[in-house]
Amino acid sequence: VNDAPVARDTTITFGEVSKTRKGVIPVNNIDVDDTEFTFSFDATNANYAKVNSLYTINSSTGVISVKSGKTLNYESTDSVLVIPVIVTDKASTTGGVGKLAGTSVVTIKIIDENENPVINPQTFNVDENSPNGKVVGTVVATDPDRSTVSFGKLTYSIPVNDDSNTSNDVPFAIN
Repeated sequence: VNDAPVARDTTITFGEVSKTRKGVIPVNNIDVDDTEFTFSFDATNANYAKVNSLYTINSSTGVISVKSGKTLNYESTDSVLVIPVIVTDKASTTGGVGKLAGTSVVTIKIIDENENPVINPQTFNVDENSPNGKVVGTVVATDPDRSTVSFGKLTYSIPVNDDSNTSNDVPFAIN
């Protein structure tokens, strides 16, 4: 008699900028009479197109990976996606006849990580002999992170000259 696999629900996480691009947690499964399974995202699920555009699932191991060249973004609406994964047994006890399947609900979460701020080249002109305190421009930069996290807040500074030659000092300040 062939018994259907009992697939456990699981959660896997990916960092949005980390170098780890594999969901090191495979889909868990239990089947008393089979040891080989095939794994696939449920193509009938409403999240299938989005999940399939970002992730792959190894049909032999159940390991979920980020597709090559894809960028994950915690700040997007896709930071948590839920997709059923169909786990099908090989029906080894019945000679491959009557394969049975179970479903694991997999939650894929993107973890918020510090992303580099973006600052484009900017040029400011200042008239010769301008008085101290004259505003010569406003530096514009953006941070893709949420401003509610500590690493989502920008601070500005001008590097300090660390040699003793004062002629190398920058005659500007950031207010």
